Order: sequence, then structure tokens, then C-alpha cells
Amino acid sequence: MKINPIYLFTARAAVLASMILAGISSLSATEEKTILVLVTGAAKMMNGKPTGLWLEEFAVPYKVFTDAGYRVEVVTPKGGAAPIDPRSKPKPDQAAAWKGAAQRLGETKALAKVTAESFSAIFISGG
Repeated sequence: MKINPIYLFTARAAVLASMILAGISSLSATEEKTILVLVTGAAKMMNGKPTGLWLEEFAVPYKVFTDAGYRVEVVTPKGGAAPIDPRSKPKPDQAAAWKGAAQRLGETKALAKVTAESFSAIFISGG
């Protein structure tokens, strides 16, 4: 039986996000639970080819965090819209599940405008 590599990646991303949540589960009920997620702001590689965030690498952990009740703050180095790698276009079922995550990438804060101490955890999304 051959396992689809995309499934393995999605499973790994979900496990990683769950491990992060396990590490910060000691927050009291009165403490705000916010996770800072840093994503790329690069839309082109040095050779001019398009690039950006691999959507799945953000969307799967984002969904795990928000489903667990955490607020997610998304930042890029300069702020603004985070570019999504055109090769990471989701399938129709993924697009529906990742809609909220994709919308959060439309307007990010600049990294310099946040302080690490304000967050329960920091997650650096690949891609």
C-alpha cells in the first residue's frame, strides 16, 4: 500500500501543531491564548520565479490552533498580504476547510510591530 505524500505532510503539520498546543496547555482559563504565526512575505525568488507561502503549511496548523480555542496573530517581515505560492493551490475540499486561514493571509502585521512576550507560543510556518 502506497501512502499519498500529501497526506503524510498534512498529518505531520497537524501533529506539530498539536505538540505546540501540548506545550502551552498550562495557561489558566483567564489568560488570553494567542499564538503568533510568522509567514513569508516573499513573492518572487532571486531568479524572478513566483513563490510564497505553501498554503497547507499555514492552513493546517492554523485550523488546529483555532479549533483548540487559540487566537492567531499572523505576521510577515514587512506586513501586508502574504503571497501564496501558486503551486500550492488547494483542492476544492481543502479550499473550503482552509477558507478562514487563507483570509487571514490577506492583511498581516509587520513583525516589528509585535513583541514575543505578548504571545503564548510562536509558530514559524514553512514555505
